[in-house]
Amino acid sequence: MSVVPMNLLTIAGPLEQFDAVVASCVINQEFHPENALQLMREVGGLRPFELANPYTALLRRGEEAAARAGIALSYVPFDHPPSQEEAAAFFDRLEAELDELSRRREAQLQLAGQSRSAAAQLEYLHGLSGDLAPLWDMAYVRFRYGHLPRETYDSFREALMEEEDLFFFPTDLGARRVYGVYFTTQAAH
Repeated sequence: MSVVPMNLLTIAGPLEQFDAVVASCVINQEFHPENALQLMREVGGLRPFELANPYTALLRRGEEAAARAGIALSYVPFDHPPSQEEAAAFFDRLEAELDELSRRREAQLQLAGQSRSAAAQLEYLHGLSGDLAPLWDMAYVRFRYGHLPRETYDSFREALMEEEDLFFFPTDLGARRVYGVYFTTQAAH
């Protein structure tokens, strides 16, 4: 089917079917009606359509909310269209809910990232058995876990074993890093 440009076109029919015609011909289609006054300036008796659509701002708010929520929009006729005030109040509530959901999502993503990081670190403690919880609250000894570069560990291993106020227990000897737990006195820490 070929596209034929038309200069003037009259749409005539029952007013009750106007929305259906607009939905099928104008919305998301390639039919762009022009204002008749721009084409026929010399013809008298024509009154211009109201150029400002009072629902444009509400439509933009709906489009923005749908984009934030990842929802595809489509035209659906209303049984009882809301007033501009009701629609504005609806979008106020919707935007507040979307803001709250975005805030909660960011908090959950941050918590998930922290949990992944902690899980990755704890993976290197798999060589330990027993409950580590009591070790955090000792009065005279400090318990920590972490890693050293492998070169540092290899060069200081003998010195670590000779320290009287430091005990280091390797839990994972990797090619680049050595993970382990260490205990030291409160004064030495």
